[in-house]
Amino acid sequence: FILTCHLGLKIPPNNDKAWIRVGDETRYWQQDKVLIFDTSIYHSTRNDAQTDRYVLLIRFWHPDLTPTEVAALSFIFDFLNHAAMGEAAMNRFEFEQLVQGNTKSIDNNVNGKKDKTKVNSPSRKGSNDL
Repeated sequence: FILTCHLGLKIPPNNDKAWIRVGDETRYWQQDKVLIFDTSIYHSTRNDAQTDRYVLLIRFWHPDLTPTEVAALSFIFDFLNHAAMGEAAMNRFEFEQLVQGNTKSIDNNVNGKKDKTKVNSPSRKGSNDL
């Protein structure tokens, strides 16, 4: 549901020791090149080079998601981020949800209009929105 892009900013020379594995595939970063992968697939990274590896990480929603799905996932990520910051942050999050009337929530309401988008991707054939 989230795609991630890594732009190689500073990659070790003769790079055969800094890699990312997504599923069963292993790729090596290249200077000034991008790698894009689906974060819903198990992934891991490693750098055994003698120098640091720097990549610019950019995350964006998968283009097959509906506005309702994006709103629901945004709510979940916001909740988890606040929960990780402790009780004061969670209290602030709960207050913000009350003040906003929870319009970002999973109530299938996007910008005041019901989202009637159907998902036709092969992995969700015949399914409805969240």
